[in-house]
Amino acid sequence: MCNLYSITTNQAAISALFRVVNRYVGNLAPMPGVFPDYKAPIVRNGAEGRELATARWGMPSSSKALMDATKKRAEKLQAKGKTVDFKELLRMEPDGGATNIRNAKSKHWTRWLGAENRCLVPFNSFSEFNKAEGGDIWFALDETRPLACFAGIWTNWTSVRKVKEGETTNDLYAFLTTEPNAEVAAIHPKAMPVILTTPDEVETWMMAPLDEALKLQRPRRSAPDRRTRRQRRHGRASDVTTEDDDDQVASRDRQRKIIHVRRSRGGERPQRFGRASPTTSFWQSSPPTIASLTDEPLRIVARSVRKTRRIHDATRGLARRPSWPS
Repeated sequence: MCNLYSITTNQAAISALFRVVNRYVGNLAPMPGVFPDYKAPIVRNGAEGRELATARWGMPSSSKALMDATKKRAEKLQAKGKTVDFKELLRMEPDGGATNIRNAKSKHWTRWLGAENRCLVPFNSFSEFNKAEGGDIWFALDETRPLACFAGIWTNWTSVRKVKEGETTNDLYAFLTTEPNAEVAAIHPKAMPVILTTPDEVETWMMAPLDEALKLQRPRRSAPDRRTRRQRRHGRASDVTTEDDDDQVASRDRQRKIIHVRRSRGGERPQRFGRASPTTSFWQSSPPTIASLTDEPLRIVARSVRKTRRIHDATRGLARRPSWPS
């Protein structure tokens, strides 16, 4: 289950890459850590075309899940001798939402799988937690963490997200998951997000009939073996190349013809986030702007220890220089 990801590419690059017509996000600060119920950018279909908006991460939970949670709460209150208005208790039951969607055929989710409720969730890297492996393990398409997106859905919903907020109406989103590939399975064997990396995949998810769109719910390919990559650089790839490797090489060759990386002003490559120098503010340390989607395989790019959930909340400002992702 992916409950942490980062999006640090600026909104101009997101808008250009996903053909956004309207923006409703204001000043979008880099988000090195997006946690459940945080507001983050999504790209959705609007009346005039695609629009960039912000929504809270976590689609509405099923009625059964809310009913079960309310029953438990009612039993605790009754055990204390308190009178319970079950209907009101159910209405005010806090619902943090579902961040990941695996069973897309569930009746609970099918109502939001039409093209009008599908969305793209931009990201640069995502994390799976594994204590034995050292904490948060970060995955991206390559070391520069290029912009890509998850296949998501969104809705406008009235509910109680937090008790202190009471009943509120919000735009909510979540993204689909699938079986993990070899790279992710070694860290998290249950699931990985559905990742879209080509313009055709983006168009299919946003506009195609549901049966065709759900074919994208499949694992992302892993990076080739390190030994194979090393020998390929030294011109000896023929000794270890397999049929799968040939396909991967051909795919990268095709992508090189269309990928264009636009560096920051002045031509200097920005430092990756988490490695800001003493004279550089943290928010200036962002990956380069990516002008095209890349079909590179998924790989581990960082390992980090989660110290606090609050340090990456852009709405509160930077409490201290974070130590992850590096």
